[in-house]
Amino acid sequence: MEPDRHPLLARLHARRERHARRGLPYRVVFAATGFSVVAGGIVLSLPLVPGPGIPLIAAGLAMLALEFDWAERLLERIVLRVDRLLLSRRALVSVAAVIAMATALAVVLWDVPFLPV
Repeated sequence: MEPDRHPLLARLHARRERHARRGLPYRVVFAATGFSVVAGGIVLSLPLVPGPGIPLIAAGLAMLALEFDWAERLLERIVLRVDRLLLSRRALVSVAAVIAMATALAVVLWDVPFLPV
């Protein structure tokens, strides 16, 4: 899959162009906020600390991707891997559903006495 075809990454590229036109003080504060959000997400991802750590890391990384190429590449890899994971889970759920229906159908048909077996 080409990275520009993913809707989230396409929106990121459009926002990055708008972000580049903003003033330097705004961009510095925005980047500092992005680093703070990532740091907060890392703290909330630690064991025995409840909270939405992983989504916060992703949000902070999305903020940093507007300013830094390394963050954009990392976010792109994460988005594409999550897509592949979701597709494989959907396939696994579909196969499990077909097996469950086939098993239920076999049980129903096996118990019907007038069908030739």
